[in-house]
Amino acid sequence: SLWASSFSEGFTINKTTFPLDRLLQELSVFFKEMLEANGNRLFIVTPAHFTLDTDRELLKVILRNIIDNANKHGQGCRIGISVRATADQHICITVTDTGAGMREPVLKRIQDRIAQASTAASIERNSRLGYQMIIDFATRLAAKLDVQSEPGKGTTVTLCIPGTISEENPAGLVKQVEGAG
Repeated sequence: SLWASSFSEGFTINKTTFPLDRLLQELSVFFKEMLEANGNRLFIVTPAHFTLDTDRELLKVILRNIIDNANKHGQGCRIGISVRATADQHICITVTDTGAGMREPVLKRIQDRIAQASTAASIERNSRLGYQMIIDFATRLAAKLDVQSEPGKGTTVTLCIPGTISEENPAGLVKQVEGAG
């Protein structure tokens, strides 16, 4: 429903400042049982404490859909979330899985939609491609989205958005959030 309402004329981005690690923890709790059902494991790796100034709910929807895709298309696989800062003050969140991966025509279609995302014509309201919502919301957040995949080896999705870094966790955090087996 959030995606449908985003097409209305009055839709606005609601930027707030929030710690990314709390959002990632919420997602790990949300996916706990779904991951267990597929025998998948979720790992979160963050080298520092990151604070974002963006629409938290849109980012949550994006990440939830990326993680859900990884979980749906993998059995007994590893799903990793890593976070890094870039020199140009962006925070890049990468979700990598060891699942089934995508066939070339599907990957090309997604990459073409990402490349065309800045144009209004790229938004297909009745699209059945799950990535369409991810692409639309990433565009609304002025985030850079990159999707790479190889059949049988998994998929890597990277989302880069403006952010800041504090030194609360300079040594880094590597945590297995959900383990099966």
